[in-house]
Amino acid sequence: MENNTYHYLWIDDEQAKAQMAANTMEVLATSMGFNLKITVMYPLSIDNNIKYIQSNKIDGLITDLRLDKTPPIGEIAKGIDYRGSTLVEEIRQRTYENNLPSKPFIIDIPIILISSNNYIEKKISSFKPEFILFDDRIIRDDIAKKESVLKMISYVDAYKAIKKSSTGEDLLILSENNKHWVHQDVLFYLTDIKKQTSYKTAIFVLNELLERTTNLINEAVLAARLGVDIKESGEAWHKLLEKFKPCKYKGIYHLSHPRWWFTRVEEIWLEKNPDIYLEPLKADERVSLLADTFEIQSLVAAKAIGQPFTTDTRFWDICQYHQMPLSLSDAFAIYEERSTKYWQASFYLSKAAALSSQIPDGVILMPQDHEEIDRLQNIWNNNNK
Repeated sequence: MENNTYHYLWIDDEQAKAQMAANTMEVLATSMGFNLKITVMYPLSIDNNIKYIQSNKIDGLITDLRLDKTPPIGEIAKGIDYRGSTLVEEIRQRTYENNLPSKPFIIDIPIILISSNNYIEKKISSFKPEFILFDDRIIRDDIAKKESVLKMISYVDAYKAIKKSSTGEDLLILSENNKHWVHQDVLFYLTDIKKQTSYKTAIFVLNELLERTTNLINEAVLAARLGVDIKESGEAWHKLLEKFKPCKYKGIYHLSHPRWWFTRVEEIWLEKNPDIYLEPLKADERVSLLADTFEIQSLVAAKAIGQPFTTDTRFWDICQYHQMPLSLSDAFAIYEERSTKYWQASFYLSKAAALSSQIPDGVILMPQDHEEIDRLQNIWNNNNK
């Protein structure tokens, strides 16, 4: 059982709903061995909100974008004339202005936005000005779930680690022998952690490293690259994960963002299968080698999404709509308003999703792919008349 108490302030005008979710989250945290305390409060003036946070040893903040949907009663009956993003911008700005050796940070804490956005739109818009100051956006229906509780615990722990660390290697738990696993530009950005606020370091690691497919990959991408169907493999998948335990990421956010270093995954693969590279193999070929190498015969190969035009099983990523393994030969990159970094892969939709009009709101495909989509759509329509 953790001895530390993780104290969050939840500012929300819909207090009854927030309190119900907060109670559930506290119980979930206890069941996982953590002491989570969530204080739910109506929004006050910006200055009074900040004073409350400063005087009550708050570790993290939860807020909605809109704070004026349910008018409060009592001393603030006139209502609130600012948005949640305005409050957060003021907090971050004051923290930045006080980032001096002679002054302590005012409120250098994780801040979570309650969001109504869909999953994909959330991922591709996290860099936009109104969202960049938040550590995360959690969909309101998902806030009272185990995954969200783990995030809240992990985010507070990350800020504490950032304040104690001096280098990117410290934060990502890298040594001289393996620091080549991360792009040198990432380590360069994290060179002078002490010279910037914790939230800038935190948001960089989250948005630019862990929330993207980089050399750090999540479980779904790991399974795709190994060719394994997680659900159908059941316990066999967990046995396989044990074989790749040396690849597990141990740096900040590892509790909420389980990741694996793909460079190390490939090293283990090649140690077991010299001169046989993963990427050209089909899923059943990868799984056959894994089953023989590690003596886990009940592994099941992943299947392709299927028609239209999504049948290649040389999987390397996932479709953001179907959340299923995807070969890059069957993929269209999702357009983003900013350029991806050198160390990042794009987000992808399968051809099946694009041609079946299953493109979610807020998602745009790359302009250069529109002609190819039209061509494939015509072929599919003509073949299915």
